[in-house]
Amino acid sequence: MARSSTPLGERTPRLAFAEASRQLLRSTVLSAVDELAAVRPWPSITMAQIAAAAGVSRQTLYNEFGNREDLAQAYVLWAAAQFLDEVEREIVGHDGELSSALTAAFELFLELATEHPLVRALGAATGAEGL
Repeated sequence: MARSSTPLGERTPRLAFAEASRQLLRSTVLSAVDELAAVRPWPSITMAQIAAAAGVSRQTLYNEFGNREDLAQAYVLWAAAQFLDEVEREIVGHDGELSSALTAAFELFLELATEHPLVRALGAATGAEGL
């Protein structure tokens, strides 16, 4: 039996099952959107395609996100957080070396910006595409 590294009597906070399930669902769906956005423009991606890629029903998408616009907004926020997490990891990896950390982070930012589906979608958008 594995022992916990927390002191006796102290418990690691756990998510309720419903909340953990919801977070997993959202992460799975938003990852599916990210994969689809990497290969086709947002206007051509349907809710049915997203549902199929995520392995859920269309109704599940609508129940969780409301509508296509709300799903797009959730995706933009999720993708931006993923993007910034990568940059933050780069900075943390240069412990104590501010100049090299900033240089590496900026280089990574520019590299990711050219490859990231969200950034490409925003660059190609005319305002009518929904992202």
